[in-house]
Amino acid sequence: AAPSSTLAGFALWMVLPSGGSWGIIKICLSMALIVAPALYRLQWDGLIGGLRGQFAVARTLGAGEGLIFARIALPQIWRPACFLGGLAAFWAWGDFATSAIVAERK
Repeated sequence: AAPSSTLAGFALWMVLPSGGSWGIIKICLSMALIVAPALYRLQWDGLIGGLRGQFAVARTLGAGEGLIFARIALPQIWRPACFLGGLAAFWAWGDFATSAIVAERK
C-alpha cells in the first residue's frame, strides 16, 4: 500500500532542507513514494516478470547488462513506461495535499 500524500509530504518536509529548488525535489520524491507502489502493482511487475526468461537467455549467450537493457528491455518497456509515467503525472496533477505541505511560499 502507498503512504498517504499528507504523510509523505510532511516526512519530506521534516527531513530535507528548505530553499532553492528543494521544494520541487521534495514534491517529486513524495509523488514517487505515493505513485510507485500502485503503478508497480498495476502493470510493471507483470512486464518485468515476462522479460526474465529473455534476460536469462541473453546472459547465457554472453550479453552484458548494458546490451540486455538497450536491446531487449528498453524496446519492450518503453511504451508501457511512458503510459505509466503519464498516469503518474495525471495523479500528481490532482494531488494538492503534497504540494500544499511541501511547497515553499515566496
